[in-house]
Amino acid sequence: MRLKGVCVVLILVVCGKAEENATGIVDNEEQNSTELADSFNFKPNSLSAEQLQRFRKFLSSKGFVIKNEDLESGGERRSQKFQRNVVGETMKDNYPDKLSDVTAEDILPLLPRNLSDLMPIVRELKNERCQRHVKYFLQELHHLKKWAVQMFDAGTKIPEGVLFGSSHHLGNFDECISVETDLPPRNGKVDTLKGQYCLATVFLSGKDKEDVVNAVYHMNDSAWNILKVPTTRRGYRKDVIRWSICVPAACSSTEVEEFLNYAALTSSIKGLQLSFEIPTNMCQVKRDLVLDEKDIFLGVVFLGFFVVIGFATAYDVMVARKIDDSSKGLKTKVLVSFSAYTNMMKLYAYTPSQYNLDSIFGIKAITMILILMGHAAAFLIGGPSMNSNYKEEAVLKVENGILLNNPLLVDTFLMVGAFLLCRLLLAELDKRKFINPLIVYVARIVRLTPAYAIVIGIYCTWFYKMDSGPLWEARVGLERERCLNSWWTNLLYINNYVNNDQLCMFQSWYLAVDTQFFFLAPLIIYPLWKWPIYGEISLFVATVVSVIVPFAVTYVGQLDPVLMMYSSEIVDLSSNPMYKSAYIKTHMRGMSYMIGLLLGYVIHRIQTSGMKIPKTVIWCGWIVAAVSSVSAMFTVSVFYNKPYDAFESATYASLHRVGWCIGIAWVIFVCVTGNAGKLNNFLTARGWVPISRLSYCAYLVNGLVELNTIGTLRHTRYLTNLDIAKETMSHIVLTYGLALFFSTVFEAPILSLESVLLKKATNTQKKKETTDGSTLSVESHSSAETTTTNSNGA
Repeated sequence: MRLKGVCVVLILVVCGKAEENATGIVDNEEQNSTELADSFNFKPNSLSAEQLQRFRKFLSSKGFVIKNEDLESGGERRSQKFQRNVVGETMKDNYPDKLSDVTAEDILPLLPRNLSDLMPIVRELKNERCQRHVKYFLQELHHLKKWAVQMFDAGTKIPEGVLFGSSHHLGNFDECISVETDLPPRNGKVDTLKGQYCLATVFLSGKDKEDVVNAVYHMNDSAWNILKVPTTRRGYRKDVIRWSICVPAACSSTEVEEFLNYAALTSSIKGLQLSFEIPTNMCQVKRDLVLDEKDIFLGVVFLGFFVVIGFATAYDVMVARKIDDSSKGLKTKVLVSFSAYTNMMKLYAYTPSQYNLDSIFGIKAITMILILMGHAAAFLIGGPSMNSNYKEEAVLKVENGILLNNPLLVDTFLMVGAFLLCRLLLAELDKRKFINPLIVYVARIVRLTPAYAIVIGIYCTWFYKMDSGPLWEARVGLERERCLNSWWTNLLYINNYVNNDQLCMFQSWYLAVDTQFFFLAPLIIYPLWKWPIYGEISLFVATVVSVIVPFAVTYVGQLDPVLMMYSSEIVDLSSNPMYKSAYIKTHMRGMSYMIGLLLGYVIHRIQTSGMKIPKTVIWCGWIVAAVSSVSAMFTVSVFYNKPYDAFESATYASLHRVGWCIGIAWVIFVCVTGNAGKLNNFLTARGWVPISRLSYCAYLVNGLVELNTIGTLRHTRYLTNLDIAKETMSHIVLTYGLALFFSTVFEAPILSLESVLLKKATNTQKKKETTDGSTLSVESHSSAETTTTNSNGA
């Protein structure tokens, strides 16, 4: 290690100081040599004669002439003179050339001696145990004890790439929390010192603002200009960095924060302000696995499912498969409902839909893959990175629209769900003349809730205890607290309005929106069937209102047109004001659902009347659909590089979902009416079937994958388009692998059991068909594809 490295370590890490800029050193060499010398605060009277002599020989070997009086013990004046003559002149006249060959062995013995200068600050600590542990740490670091050096080594030394936007300097998390040693006995009691990893937020300056995003800097400009606070939301704050330190676990985050701020205050340099913030959840110690009643309960539930599924699978393979379906009794059917083998076969089973709805398989599968890609990209962009410049530039590129406007893809599911519900309910009403809405509602809740509840339970219990990392407490721990506070709002499907400041599972808002629309939809669908004119009027009015409401809310509230993908604002989506106030609200999503209902009604009329669509209409429809959907998706980049305009934002907020859904609706329309050709062949390919049916569970468990990835991250990433693509692909594979497990163990058995019990409850073929019709409608409207055995699998 060169002397330069040690200087920066001492100044930045230990004493909380920073080097004066290079211009100042040149302008006032004499003053700066003194300041730099004073900053090291060498005290020869605290060094042994042997160490002083060694230091003198070391400096002499490097070509420095040291006077004897400089090394004599004496008062403060001689100490200061020693500093000026030896260290100051070394820095001014001989740095870095004459010391370029200094090795770590030469400097390391001096390092602990200077750490003793922290003692006055340590004495300010009010926590006696914390103070004792810190003193012992500094004492043992002086003696180069392994555990003490390990603690020192685990923290960040010199930040790299700050001017380039390197945001997080994570040190070595595992090296820090693995430290554990006993202190000397005190009053007959032995105390244990453990390492505690803290990730401090360091504010380097914070006063001046400048357009650092669009500014052009030259090599001879001051580096401090780049570290000024950006004036635009697109700019990434390079004056704020996350800095890891390893401290004794006896000290609270508040005490560590006060210690660092006091050190920074007492050793600040003119022109530079340092301040530290360390929230409680940014300090972590090594945790032992401790189970509470919630963990045990969920563990018992898991074990119960595993035992039943294991027994049912064995019985199914060895016994039930040899029995004819007509000869199977209720007990056999109930048991086989839990068979992993049978449910896996159902996952891949395919029977063409009588309403030609098979293209929905491909649409849902592709949409879910793109949504998962957007989730992964959002977590990567919002996480630690080496090059924030990439984030600042990426939002301006039109080709990144699929990521910037990725939330728009969720409206595809709302529209498709509304379409299926309307089309299938109208078909059932034509056949039965009446459908009990209570059966439809209950069936939906039964199908969605069990797997949903299990995932929420995992968030509340085992997930938090399964891993660790620098950001684990801040991300996974925070999500756990939210779920413990708001789990009941999720299960009641009201979490997008109630306790939404404590939203459990960032993606769970969709289930609330979809369910709320599901309960309201029959109020429009039934009039469309019973009184078509009044139904059409009500649908038209609802559609107009669904467009006006987002416009008014956005305009009055001066909101963004969409959820903007600024890296600093998507770190924690659930705390984003736009996300909480508008993005997750049902009244902001109505237009997508209304278009789905309209599409279902139109296709029902066409299919029941046998109407043929002219080729001219098909071609014109493709042009309109392509223009509307592409413009809705990719024009969002305009809003990242222009001043805010409330009218423009409100207009885009109210119409961009309409434009996108028109495009998707047209694809469904031409496929269902037989005018899509090879496109329909592609969307109805058998490979989409299992992916589509796993979409619901994939949507549920994807948050586990994303939070685990960001929470366990040990290093910052360098972001490029290719790296993001590779990372998102791995996230998609992991998500679907986990979804397959959850579907087989928790979702599919409940769906199969529901089907068996409903069929048993019907005594006639007519009632049996009615139940199938109701079930068909519910599962087709599920927020994502569920594993089913019905004819179309939607």
